[in-house]
Amino acid sequence: MKALYLSAIGIALGSSAIAQERCCQPGSNTPRVFRDAATHDTIVGNARPRPNPISSMRRVVMPEEVKVSEAPKPESILARSEVLYRGNIATLIPKRAVLHLPSGLRGALARPAEGQGVKFVQWSQFYAANRSWIRTVEVTRAQAEGMEAMPEETVEKFKESREMIVATYQTGPISVMPVKEPEAATATTDETTTAVER
Repeated sequence: MKALYLSAIGIALGSSAIAQERCCQPGSNTPRVFRDAATHDTIVGNARPRPNPISSMRRVVMPEEVKVSEAPKPESILARSEVLYRGNIATLIPKRAVLHLPSGLRGALARPAEGQGVKFVQWSQFYAANRSWIRTVEVTRAQAEGMEAMPEETVEKFKESREMIVATYQTGPISVMPVKEPEAATATTDETTTAVER
């Protein structure tokens, strides 16, 4: 066992010596690289702070019309929402989300008086508790943005309903903006009217 161990050490030392001979021979292909030792001045020079490139940039001057005298104040969520409440629970929905409100349910679309002990819950919880008088209509994003009109037969059915109708997008209430008239169609209509009047 000792013989095997000693022979392994001998082979390792022998291969190391052969590698050193090849490295250091005058005709070897590997060049020797000598580096200078770092001096005190080199270390101090590398440690000096360098100028900040941001501080050397030109300062931007804002024109007067761009400057704002005061920052715009964020609008409160209550200012952008309507409160639906019934009994002792209430929820917030976006303005313009109610598509139809029968006269008998006008009291449900108002803020509860202070001190009534009304608890605000999420829309899904409120809707689950009040399905008997709320109906939802799923709208597309284009309809919500006012790019596309809702079908006329759907709007006509709203008038007959005794339930409050709330617009939803992916089951959550969403504002439905008025339909925008395309500018190109408006210009064509004006030209047609002018041509007919002549």
